[in-house]
Amino acid sequence: MATSNVPLVLDDVVDATNNAIQKMWINRRKQAEEEKFKMIVNVETGVTDRISKESDLSDLGVAARITENASVVGESPVQGFDQTYTQVEFGKLIAVTKQMWKFGIKKRKLEGVVDELRRSIIRKRERMITDRLNNAQSSTYTEADENGNYSISITNANGVALASAAQTREDGGTSNNNIVYDGTNYNIAPGYNALKALGRTAALVLSPKGNQLEINPSRIFVKRKSSAYFTFKEIKGAIQKNKLPETFSNDGSGVDDFELVELQYLTANKAFAAMDPAFISDQYGIQYKESQPILLEGPNVVFKTGEMQYKSTTMYDVGCKDYRGAFQGDGTGN
Repeated sequence: MATSNVPLVLDDVVDATNNAIQKMWINRRKQAEEEKFKMIVNVETGVTDRISKESDLSDLGVAARITENASVVGESPVQGFDQTYTQVEFGKLIAVTKQMWKFGIKKRKLEGVVDELRRSIIRKRERMITDRLNNAQSSTYTEADENGNYSISITNANGVALASAAQTREDGGTSNNNIVYDGTNYNIAPGYNALKALGRTAALVLSPKGNQLEINPSRIFVKRKSSAYFTFKEIKGAIQKNKLPETFSNDGSGVDDFELVELQYLTANKAFAAMDPAFISDQYGIQYKESQPILLEGPNVVFKTGEMQYKSTTMYDVGCKDYRGAFQGDGTGN
């Protein structure tokens, strides 16, 4: 059985040089590693600063009546919330002895094992970004990898969790809510009522100065083949036929069609998140700031031993500038 030794030696994979073994494969997904993070975040590449900050100004309110011989009422925008991004490097290395490479990897045509380095980084990125949806109603979560556990802050620029009933407004006005809410219960369970509640919740989110926004959270994220997935899939079919979901009625549906996206790293069976694709932008939503794309480096040959080393690295940070356009429900409500 293979071990986690570095470098990989012949004894770790004895089958690689066993003449009784005619065929040997890398045991992995046949399809390419999923990269759905661009459906969740706004992507900016080519970042040149290790630490960068963003802010904005608000809109204005509603114009006021001017009475006879009166002055026009003045108004100024308010300062928005600041968000800081700090680049973090992620990577993985594989090292093999000279004999392992010559008599194991090359002989068995297993050079594709090096491509696993890139796949490992893709998996890490997908999991970290999806974990922001898994923990949307929390301010932090614990990330675990080979270098130990560490805490990641996932608050918006306003210091509040990605999904909260107390999303502070830039002008200090009444807080917004972006947890799926029907007016009585939060976190409505997946179903037709949840879609109506989602629409209601989005319609009540106001701009920094209290103006109404046109938010259409038409992209819904669910765990792969979960109960939420099957429920929304059935509802989507009824909507497309202009039928009222979850009943035997022939009345038309009261909600619009939507895009259903399965995410392999969502963990809760009944939870779902929703976003308005138009709000995945430089100004709104979760931001992905990348200073270095995924790079494969090597081989680096250790002169004294002939050991061959390959590594793959990337550098990025993730943060949420503005919660508007993003919604979440853990599915525990009625």
